[in-house]
Amino acid sequence: MIAEAGLASGLISPYSTLACTGTYTVGNHVFHNVESSVNANLTLPQALSISCDTWFYRLGSMFYAEQQKGHLYMQDWARRLGVGHPTGFDVPGEAPGLVPTPAWLKRTFKQRWERIWYEGYSINLAVGQGQLAITPLQLAVAYSTLANGGTVVRPHIGKAVLNSSGQIVRELRFPARRHLRLTDAYAIRDGLIAGAHSGTSAAVFGNFPVQVAGKTGTAEAPPGSDHSWYASWAPAYNPKLVIVVMIEHGGFGAEAAAPAAKEIYSAYFRVKAPR
Repeated sequence: MIAEAGLASGLISPYSTLACTGTYTVGNHVFHNVESSVNANLTLPQALSISCDTWFYRLGSMFYAEQQKGHLYMQDWARRLGVGHPTGFDVPGEAPGLVPTPAWLKRTFKQRWERIWYEGYSINLAVGQGQLAITPLQLAVAYSTLANGGTVVRPHIGKAVLNSSGQIVRELRFPARRHLRLTDAYAIRDGLIAGAHSGTSAAVFGNFPVQVAGKTGTAEAPPGSDHSWYASWAPAYNPKLVIVVMIEHGGFGAEAAAPAAKEIYSAYFRVKAPR
């Protein structure tokens, strides 16, 4: 989502570079990368493949500068892709999630200092942290949009209404919610493919017989350990299936969520990875 927001807004191009470093300092606060020894200028696909936090921290600062001009590129694209509001799932009780904005801060908090949107908020949002609240289903909708070329689907489990005899009374239709014009989404796909087969989840999917496009994720969940995330689709160039796994307090995405996704892909495609 953040990558597409950067591409669509023109803040980055597929192969412009930003620094990936061990830390990124704003004011008197130091933001850390998981891999502290890295120091390189990376393109978007490269940054996605190794999950470089500080690359996206820098992009977050760029979004913050645009926000001072009235542009909420990150938040706008998150909502377009299906985050921060119900997906329209055909089972009641769906959580709406939250995409924080300066207006939300002012509505929610009373103290003056709490109502200020600091640069650090944009930095955290750029890596999916902070006040952002997203469900696995919302992330699956977002990834399916990137995979299918811009159609925001309405997920559902119902197919038809049957009578007591099991005959179809009415087939259920779930039309797409909207169609988006994506910008250079191939660069995101390339980064996700590299991430799955030579990057952060290569230990899981490196030898998998079906090419996967996927991204590991870690969500802070104090006081416990982090939640483990993996968002993906396959086959990478002809998508048939989107899988998003979230395992509470599972640690890094490659440790718990990615292996779980692999089991689902293996069952769906009826394949096994070479040992």
